[in-house]
Amino acid sequence: MERELANKGVTLITGVNKYMKPKVMKLWDRLILRKRLIIKTVFDQPKNISKIEHSRHRRCISFMVNLLARLIADSF
Repeated sequence: MERELANKGVTLITGVNKYMKPKVMKLWDRLILRKRLIIKTVFDQPKNISKIEHSRHRRCISFMVNLLARLIADSF
């Protein structure tokens, strides 16, 4: 999976667990990994403000339809 993402230009950044071999990480990647909670909080704010419930969508269009339906429901 990591190779497929790298071919598309996406870098997968994960923390190292006890059972994993340590990887060499760039300084920027380590700093961003530490700020993960802040990043998740910033992206979570619009969802919490608009009271959108968590749902798993297999396609992007399904997510957009759900979001649009919620916005329409809130406007009435």
